[in-house]
Amino acid sequence: AVCSQTVLKFPTPDANSYFSQAKLIARTGRTYIEPESPLQYVGVHWNHLGNNRYYCTHAPGLPLLMAPVYKLFGPGATVAMNPIFASLSLLGLFLLCRMWVGEVWALLAAALMAVNPFLNEHAHFGDAHSAVCFFFIWGLLFAARWVEYRRVWEAFAAGVFFGIIPTTRYADVFYLPAIAIFVFLHVRRDRRLWGGLAAGVIGLAIPLSWLCIRNQFVFGAFWRTG
Repeated sequence: AVCSQTVLKFPTPDANSYFSQAKLIARTGRTYIEPESPLQYVGVHWNHLGNNRYYCTHAPGLPLLMAPVYKLFGPGATVAMNPIFASLSLLGLFLLCRMWVGEVWALLAAALMAVNPFLNEHAHFGDAHSAVCFFFIWGLLFAARWVEYRRVWEAFAAGVFFGIIPTTRYADVFYLPAIAIFVFLHVRRDRRLWGGLAAGVIGLAIPLSWLCIRNQFVFGAFWRTG
């Protein structure tokens, strides 16, 4: 994609999905393509749903986060988001492990993650895995801090971060049952956590409700996806 004098080279078809959606949201406020010509290129992950509208296979959560960056700093700045997500994931993993196993082991865990080839690969790809990693680790960090300190705002933040995961990548909704088990085991032992649990559920519902409403309008049912 050529934008001004900046050439963005995307290594995967998925990148066309996320970055094209981000551009559409930033420029038009919509998530679908309306080709102006039969010869116009439409990526392999865009599905025709009638009325000359093509909707993306992938969830719109990450493009929605990219859109303000695109608007404020241009398309080149959106390419930096995955490396930033990956870097903040390292910080989150260190803080989480420091709570559970101490500072030395936390440094080792962060170091091993930093040299993991898959983390580095996705940090430079234009897909959603780095964003999911970030929201999962920081959501778990907020949840662990809520269990430890019983601060309701941290339970709410955990809920929001966990709720963003399916809006970023549909398949990763299967993280949520594991998270629910983690929360249930703690709430069962300490009834003082019930207030935080309610705040967490509210936080979780905010991004999930947005995704379900959007899918209802686009695909005709809240449980249907691209």
